[in-house]
Amino acid sequence: MDDNSSLIQEKSFPGKLFLTSLAMSNFATGPLGVLTGLLLIDIALTFEVSVGVMGQINTLSYVVAVIFSLFMGILSVRFRHKSLLMIGLLCVSISALGCFLAANFNLILTFYSLSGVGTAMVFPMAITLIGEHFPLEKRGNAVGWIIAAGSLSYLIGAPVIGFIAGIWGWRFVLLGFVIPISLASLFLAFIGLPSALRKNQRTISKGTYLGSFKGVLLNRSATACLLAW
Repeated sequence: MDDNSSLIQEKSFPGKLFLTSLAMSNFATGPLGVLTGLLLIDIALTFEVSVGVMGQINTLSYVVAVIFSLFMGILSVRFRHKSLLMIGLLCVSISALGCFLAANFNLILTFYSLSGVGTAMVFPMAITLIGEHFPLEKRGNAVGWIIAAGSLSYLIGAPVIGFIAGIWGWRFVLLGFVIPISLASLFLAFIGLPSALRKNQRTISKGTYLGSFKGVLLNRSATACLLAW
């Protein structure tokens, strides 16, 4: 019986496209942050506001991300994790397109805040999908690839963004780099991630989820870590 279970698990083990899709998804959430980090002065000059005022787009994005993260526990129980991840990537794409088309400070402030929603959805759902589809002994390696992809978005994104902005300006960074990356990750997630777990894999009930959340909130150390984040 144990041999049969191992054989079933091996057959259902996700392929390389699965992990590539998740890594690409996490990669896609980084370039917008790199853009504002490197070119905040240029963006501020475009909209004729001070750098301090322009920095509010980052602040609002972080606030939105924290607030929306609180709802992800509820949403992850009620909706498919692949759907939530794709919605997050769609928010990143819309955010980038809106920032490219923004004609004033209020518009870019509004659209950029959507990137906070995307970040709050993509990374948690990527980790959740790894937990669902990877055996215990391979989860650490898979999570490592996801985190590495997020770091690569800064390592690769910074020189690419600097090069494009130096020739065509910050708006074309969105058009030529950020938007294509986010759309490509959305496409990969669509074709590379399974729509849902098989019935025999759905072993965790909603009660177990809610009990886990309650346990975290009642734990002072865990609550302190969440507040610090």
